[in-house]
Amino acid sequence: MTVTRITLLISSASREKMATMTGTNTAMRLMGNTLGPVIAGSLETTYRTPLLTYYLNGMPIFYEVPGKESFVLSFVIAAITAFIVMIMSTKVTR
Repeated sequence: MTVTRITLLISSASREKMATMTGTNTAMRLMGNTLGPVIAGSLETTYRTPLLTYYLNGMPIFYEVPGKESFVLSFVIAAITAFIVMIMSTKVTR
């Protein structure tokens, strides 16, 4: 998908705007690749749900997994970010 997007950018841009468009695309993609896993990882570490795995000598042993809240918050943050970027992209005139 990344190759397709950059190909569409290059084919639809004029020579004067091509460097700016590809540079902006690369910067935004790298920012998302850097911030996305950090935010998702911190949410999955913060919101955990205990899961009963087995009993050891009559004592329950739990294993913690990321809870539903972490995935919901990850989606909400991604949706809000996408909406903000969409609004910002409509305001760009040059």
